[in-house]
Amino acid sequence: MDAGGDLGSQAEVPPENSVSGLRMVENSQSSARFGRVPISRVVTASMGAALIMSVMLNVLLAHRIRSVDLARETKLAAQLLKAGVAVPPIPAKGLDGHQEVLSYDKTGQPTVLYVFTPACVWCARNLENFKTLVDKEGAQFRFLGVSLADQGLTEYVTKNELKLPVYRACRPKP
Repeated sequence: MDAGGDLGSQAEVPPENSVSGLRMVENSQSSARFGRVPISRVVTASMGAALIMSVMLNVLLAHRIRSVDLARETKLAAQLLKAGVAVPPIPAKGLDGHQEVLSYDKTGQPTVLYVFTPACVWCARNLENFKTLVDKEGAQFRFLGVSLADQGLTEYVTKNELKLPVYRACRPKP
């Protein structure tokens, strides 16, 4: 130090401004440094590492989700009926409440199942087309209605004058 107190191009920062025991030194370009690594480089490197880790984690999670979706689709596809395969008998209740089993092997006609719910908007939109089909093809096919919901079923059948047997589907017990 010279008599005027000039340190040249560097000046020490008082101890209260030190971080983790390292003393901050201010040089002539006024950039704060921890030892020899500038703060901006430490922050940039940390943010870059966090970004890389985040991308890697997202790629890993996307791969896992895709694997789970594929497994679910495979399991579902195994449960779906294929063309030409007979539908297994369906336990159901008639509108009168009697338990029945809907089977197809003892009839001489192909069976058409109309699966619906009374509250279904698309079912309501297609109802007139379905009723026309029943009227025109009722002699060649056996038409059965199977509702997936009980609420409002009797009123729905009466209001829409369905000319086919209608049943409430019974869900299998787990």
